[in-house]
Amino acid sequence: MEEKKRRMNIILGIILQIYFLFPWMNITGERKNFIMYVIAVLRNHSCADTYNTTFLDGAADALPLDIHTLAKTFTVCVMLYVVLEVIETIRLICNIKGWEIKFLSIIELIGLFAMLSVVAEIGLNSSWSSAGTIQVFPMYLLGYLAVFPIWTGIRLLMHKSMEEWEESGEQILKTQENDKHYKQERKRRLYFPGKYSKLYYHVLWENFKYHWRDFSFLFVSVLLSAAFLFIGFGMREAFSGSYGYDNELLGLGLTEIMKDCLIVIVLISLFLITVVMVFYRKKRMADDGIFRTLGMRSNAVFWSWIGELLAGFAVALVTAFVIGRAILFGIYAAVIQHFPKIDMKSEVSWKVYLITAIVIAVICLFAFGISGDIHAGERSADARNAAVKSEKIPGIYRKAGALISGLLGVIVLYLYTQRRFSESIFLLCGFFLCLYVFLYNIGAMILRKKETSMDQYLRTIPEEHMIRHRYQTTVKYLTLMIVIHVCVMSFFSVKIVSNRIADKTDTLYPYDYVWLANSNDTGIIEKLKQECKAEVTSIPMVRATTIDNTERLEGPFDLVWQQGQNIGISKSSYRKLKKAVGEKPKKHLNLDKNGKKIYVVYQQDQGTKAKPIDHYQLMIHPNLHIGQPLFGFDTMEHQTYYPVRTITGSETSSLIGAFKQGKYENLIVFADAYFDKIKDYWKTTDMNTGEKIKTSDAVLEENIHEWPTKLVLANVPEKYQKKADQLTIDFAKQHAYDESFDSLVKSTYTKTEAAKKRQMERILECVMNGFVLIILSVISMLLLHMKVQMELPDMRKRYQFMNRLGMNRRERICIEKKEISRFVTIPSVIAVIVTVLYSGIVFELRDYHLNDVKNYVINAGVLWIIYFILQWLNLKWLEDMIVKKIEKGADL
Repeated sequence: MEEKKRRMNIILGIILQIYFLFPWMNITGERKNFIMYVIAVLRNHSCADTYNTTFLDGAADALPLDIHTLAKTFTVCVMLYVVLEVIETIRLICNIKGWEIKFLSIIELIGLFAMLSVVAEIGLNSSWSSAGTIQVFPMYLLGYLAVFPIWTGIRLLMHKSMEEWEESGEQILKTQENDKHYKQERKRRLYFPGKYSKLYYHVLWENFKYHWRDFSFLFVSVLLSAAFLFIGFGMREAFSGSYGYDNELLGLGLTEIMKDCLIVIVLISLFLITVVMVFYRKKRMADDGIFRTLGMRSNAVFWSWIGELLAGFAVALVTAFVIGRAILFGIYAAVIQHFPKIDMKSEVSWKVYLITAIVIAVICLFAFGISGDIHAGERSADARNAAVKSEKIPGIYRKAGALISGLLGVIVLYLYTQRRFSESIFLLCGFFLCLYVFLYNIGAMILRKKETSMDQYLRTIPEEHMIRHRYQTTVKYLTLMIVIHVCVMSFFSVKIVSNRIADKTDTLYPYDYVWLANSNDTGIIEKLKQECKAEVTSIPMVRATTIDNTERLEGPFDLVWQQGQNIGISKSSYRKLKKAVGEKPKKHLNLDKNGKKIYVVYQQDQGTKAKPIDHYQLMIHPNLHIGQPLFGFDTMEHQTYYPVRTITGSETSSLIGAFKQGKYENLIVFADAYFDKIKDYWKTTDMNTGEKIKTSDAVLEENIHEWPTKLVLANVPEKYQKKADQLTIDFAKQHAYDESFDSLVKSTYTKTEAAKKRQMERILECVMNGFVLIILSVISMLLLHMKVQMELPDMRKRYQFMNRLGMNRRERICIEKKEISRFVTIPSVIAVIVTVLYSGIVFELRDYHLNDVKNYVINAGVLWIIYFILQWLNLKWLEDMIVKKIEKGADL
């Protein structure tokens, strides 16, 4: 065995050397490997430049992404690979020589975990970016990085298997070494000619047909999950050409919309397939136990079961692709017919098929693994008893569990109320998890309390028997139904309804043109007034920059390249802008002359989720710098250059135009005295480091730069707008440096273009989230249907027994209906309560006025009524069907 392990290690080591040394990267036109990449980084003295030329063909400057962070992270990963390659080389030499060095495995394991963490960080840096993973982190690169951990896992499994074989062989030798007839008898009994009889396959087929209903539920769950995932990925690809940061649509963004949708679909699919898999496996256990008792080999039983699953998975996946492709084509035809200007792809690439197959395969494998504890009992002939075994109800820790989960749920709910975590899908998932644990323990407390009163216990046994018998499954179904209801009524409905009630796009932009100018633009502004007959309003301003405008969590002292650029104005200018759009300014803003207290006007409409002006370290108070972004400051002393400010108040309004939907270009209001102090800071602030410099040492465009100091707001008659458009282009060329910090932040904004893009964004948000609502509605109805159908055989036997005990028909029917309806009424009541809470939080965060709330409730109420009518009709249909089937056999 040791010699076999040594040979296996040598073969694997040689293959890994080929992998590590294979020149698969194109660096400056030459094929290089990991080691050569590190050398190239050292020669260039820049991780970003090497990464840019190697993988992005020099296109990094066109991507609105922090390439520097991604490049540094990837370089660390490559260095870890080099270390692991050295370890593998030493291991290979030791295996060839027959030496054994145990500490190499420990070092390798530490390096592997470090490398996996870095790869995860790369995934976060790229997947959270609006440019998309494929653009900034090529898929083939992810494949190469994944080879080593996968190969390591295979090697560990092979080693583990060989060790188990060796241990089991030693035990057998010890116990059977004196038995001369053992091997002969074992060989005789296990002799197999190599071909199963037709009767064997006939029995398997008949057994499969007997369980066809149970298998159909598993088939349908995989089919639906795969179809919905395929459609989700397909829609993301179809709309990618016209919807995303490349086209500056900055409401929720396609990446964020699909992230939320796909997370919900994946979680629900995982739960659905797992529940059905566990149920089907339990049903099969009784038959498998009989087969083994009759002499069928364990391997034969196992592979017959695996064959069923693989065949069903393949057929369900192919069917899902066909159905999904047809639905995508229908969506494409409908969108193009109603919105011909939208750039939408009609073809589905092979990547969508591949990603869908991988994701649904992982979900199925996970579900299969969860049900593995049941399979462990199959080695006993009595395992069939587990198919009818009662599920455990929580014991002595149920009160503590309810208390802890309740407190955690309140904490999660509190975090959800904060702008920095606004409408986070991860916090919503955390709340659902707390809710599940809370219901799991509260339900147990209620059942245990009823057991203390014998009269109450006996009276409720008929209607609560299945709850007690299948307690864990019951709570899971109830929680899943609550999750679906809340997602339909709150999380995804708000994305549709808020866009329907939002102000018309024309009213979001009170000015035709917005320029961020400085003292050098006096001539072109005069030209705009004279040649275009423009009504121009000029407001003094400063650049107010926050340290982090990315939703990913940065390191505590990392330099963030995508910083939040906003517009700083004085209190007097704020009042002037409010009066100009016909709104009443707030009297008391509670500002101070030191600039520590600020007032924020979020420039967005009702259809966009609330965003903080600073995401840095998820802090409540923003780090805000007076001036343009800094890329040479000391990050260890970041609060010196980006002082912490306190937001004393805020409002949501479009005073100059919601051009960036609250992500950039919000209005930061300072006290008049402080604004007068900072408006000329550009003359004494180093443009790169943020350090204070003397006026005598200041050199224009070398260590200082005049940032935008005038907010120019212009309305131009329609017949002069073409000329104004040309002047806007010329103005932007003069401010190329101001636009170089972030491709999403411009020096000019135009009403016509912004209104058109925002209208398109609203349409696409409604289409995509409306599709998710349809998916969740279908799943909720099918889930109830599948649960009832799976438990129908047990229900028949139970009510037949009740009939023989003397229970009258009317009482039986009442309990039968209640057994089904509880999975609609209880989740609906809880979902309504949760929806009210979460809707109130959204109203507060988005700063909805009373009229907005009224319009929202009216529009959302229509959706909710339609949804619950469908649930009620589905329930009544199921009740009638089940009552007929049960009562038909009650007298047998």
